[in-house]
Amino acid sequence: GRFVMDNYEVRVIKHWSGKTYNVNLASFDKKGYGVSFGKAFNVSKKEADKEAKRIADLYGVEEIIYT
Repeated sequence: GRFVMDNYEVRVIKHWSGKTYNVNLASFDKKGYGVSFGKAFNVSKKEADKEAKRIADLYGVEEIIYT
C-alpha cells in the first residue's frame, strides 16, 4: 500500500555549537512511526524562524517546537 503520513512537526533545534540552529520536519503515521527531514542546518535564529514558518505553512503545522 501507499505510505501516507498523517502528522507533521516542525522543530527548531539549537545546533551543537550553541550559536546557530537546525530546522527539521518530522512526519508520523497512525502507528507513531516517523521520519525526520533536515530542512536547514547551522543557520541564524532569524533564518531558522523564517524557514520553520515556511515549512509549517506548507505542511499545515500549527505549532513550531523549539528545543
